This record gives sequence, structure tokens and C-alpha cells, in this order.
Amino acid sequence: MSRGVNYIGLDFETSGSDPWGTAVPIQIGIALDKPDDPTFMSYIGGWNWNETPWDEESEAVHKITKEVLSTAPPVWVVDIHAASWLIETLGSHSNRMRNIPVGWNVGGFDRQFVTRWMPNLNRVLSYRTLDLNSMVMAHAQDSLAAFRSIKGDAKAHANSILNVTETRGRHDAAIDARAAILEMRWLWGLSDPYSPEEESGREPSTPEAAELG
Repeated sequence: MSRGVNYIGLDFETSGSDPWGTAVPIQIGIALDKPDDPTFMSYIGGWNWNETPWDEESEAVHKITKEVLSTAPPVWVVDIHAASWLIETLGSHSNRMRNIPVGWNVGGFDRQFVTRWMPNLNRVLSYRTLDLNSMVMAHAQDSLAAFRSIKGDAKAHANSILNVTETRGRHDAAIDARAAILEMRWLWGLSDPYSPEEESGREPSTPEAAELG
């Protein structure tokens, strides 16, 4: 936390890619920028898959199956639990305008699922968001190569701390929410202009390691 602001890693895994279309949230992760790394995670079930489209391409990424979701609580229950957890962890005195969601495209994607499906959590989180892509762009300026390199290095930093591997990978909402806080802190520590050599002499990341989005 900094100057009374609560930076909150927020991530959803979803059934599709359009938060205001047919996609629904199927997993939520929330992580706080606090010394004891408090983290909330829940799968979200209760969807009628006869009426709600299921995107197999999305499933190939997050690897969450309908079978896993069959026993998960519905979204309205998860909403209450997530909001209650956040209020209890931050303190009932917390000002929502200081509770800033953090993530990659968090305002355009993850925050939209909160607005649409989670009215209780929506009342706890600020509409202001900290998009990590914007932080990277502020350093990279007009260089796409620098953008890809910085983003890849930020993710590699978080992966090394979280021990992310092929079997324990990203696209788990809890891991991605915690990673967002680590990546935010790493990006804060960059000098301007950025030089890949700052990352302990590590070679710049390949474009594939820092996909746009």
C-alpha cells in the first residue's frame, strides 16, 4: 500500500472473451499489496451451459472444465464472499475510491465482469484502475520492441517469484492476481528510459513472451 491507496490485483478466468457479450466469469482471484500476501480465489458455477456458450479456445487456455464448475458456488454467492473478504481484510473504514484494481487490461476486461455480475464487490472497488499495459507504454513510449521486452521482463520477474512452470502456469486467477502486484512493483522500480540490461544482464524477452493484451 502507498499513501492510503490499496492496490488490488484483480483477475478473472472466463468462458469467453467479451465481458458484455455471452462470456461469464468462472474463476476470480484477488490479491492485496500487503506483507502477508492475502489472496482470495473462488471458482464460479451455477451457469446453464445449454443457454450460455462455452468457448473451447478459452478452455484450452485456462484449463477449467465444466465438471470443475459443476460444484462451484453461483456468482451471487461468490460476489458476497469476495466483497466480505475484501472489507474484512482492508478494514470497514476503507474508502472504495482508494481500492484500485491492478492488472493487464484490468479496466477494459476484469473490472467489467465485476460491474456486470458482482454488485457487492463493485461497491467496494474503485472505478479507477491501474492498467499494467499503460505502465509499460509509459516506459516504452513509441517502441513496440521495448513494449514487448519490458512486458516480458515484468512477467518473468513475477513468474520466478511465484515459481510458475508449465504445470503450474498463468491463467489461474489467483496466481495472475498475485502476479499483477509483483509486476506493478517491478515496473515502479524501472528507471526511465528502460534498458534490458537493468534486469541483471538478462537477455531481452522474445515477442512471444510478452504478447499484447
